[in-house]
Amino acid sequence: AANQYSTVPLKLWGPGTKDASGNFVLNGLTPASPAGGNFIAADGAFGEAPIQQTITGLTVGSTAKVSFYYAGAQQFGYDGTTTDAWSVTLGNQTVKTDVLPNVSHGFTGWKQATLSFVVTNATEVLSFLAVGTPAGVPPFSLLDDVSISQVAQVPEPTSLALLGVFLGGTGWVARRHRHRQRRQAA
Repeated sequence: AANQYSTVPLKLWGPGTKDASGNFVLNGLTPASPAGGNFIAADGAFGEAPIQQTITGLTVGSTAKVSFYYAGAQQFGYDGTTTDAWSVTLGNQTVKTDVLPNVSHGFTGWKQATLSFVVTNATEVLSFLAVGTPAGVPPFSLLDDVSISQVAQVPEPTSLALLGVFLGGTGWVARRHRHRQRRQAA
């Protein structure tokens, strides 16, 4: 992958890499993502900055579901265990994925996540921030196939029950009032 800090391409431990004994590292990492294409790898402990996109056309009060695949890997040439995760923000709400522990030269395998956010504005910024430990052992959080969908808010069952009691009570009071008016007219 391209590397902004060097002319040497960034590599992760996995296919095509050999350990100190000259053995190929077969940790399960494949060049393609679960969706079959490229994926993003972000160091969660060095030069952290979120990956952001502005989302428009949202419905205030709806639930936005953000789905994606994520995994953990380690930069080639480094040793030691790491942890990897993502901190996902939509507007002013942040939800974190599960933390994935990773062995030295390892790959955690892909996980799918769906996170829910309540929409507070028609336009929100969606951001992903890689989170990893320890610094200097390059923990890389991988990200792929991000999608967002909206689900309309459905009233809670207790709210519906209270509404039913209110409407039923209103109907009973109106009926009683009409009955009283008929008796007085007769």
